[in-house]
Amino acid sequence: MDPFSTTSLLSAAAPYAAAAVFLVLLIESALPIGFVLPGDTLLLTAGLACATGHLSLPWILGAATGGAVLGAQGGYLVGRLGTRALLPGPRDHRIHRAAVRFERLATRRGYGPALVAARFIPVARSVAGPLSGLVRVPTARFTAWQTAGGITWAGSATLAGYAVGRLEPGLERYVPAFVLVAALSFPITAGLGYLLLRVRARRLLADAPLATTSVPEKETARL
Repeated sequence: MDPFSTTSLLSAAAPYAAAAVFLVLLIESALPIGFVLPGDTLLLTAGLACATGHLSLPWILGAATGGAVLGAQGGYLVGRLGTRALLPGPRDHRIHRAAVRFERLATRRGYGPALVAARFIPVARSVAGPLSGLVRVPTARFTAWQTAGGITWAGSATLAGYAVGRLEPGLERYVPAFVLVAALSFPITAGLGYLLLRVRARRLLADAPLATTSVPEKETARL
């Protein structure tokens, strides 16, 4: 058997696939710089590989859901224990736009639906947890809605890849290419995220320290 064939590569990756999916979604959902990780691409690719029988669909679904839910809960705790300095500044363009978009969704649609919708918006799903913790959204309410959103997003993205793989079996041969593109793009985006953090840290050191603030209960209720 050709060791570099699609079948061989997928078989070799199978034992680590669920753990990789869990870890990537955990980080992506927990931290504002998690957007550097290819969550959507990973889920679609994993679902495609499940359709060919190389990966276990139940294991991938479980890992994806667990990573997404636990990651968002961790991000909430980061925000809950943090300060307003955790919020992106106006010059942190991509993260700032995502935070503003999430806040507008919460204002127009209500907090719960906005949290579910944010799961399907790259970057927004990375800031939703920390931002929710920072403004002191009630823990039980956040947990219920973010769990619903995590299950919906992780499940639908994985099953979409699975459905495409079942309809077009020949797409299996492109899975290594998808993985390669994601692997090559990660160091670049991670490096940009690191530089963003460095710049942000310097700005914070130059500013006066800000105390932790909370949103009044009536304001939180409107989210």
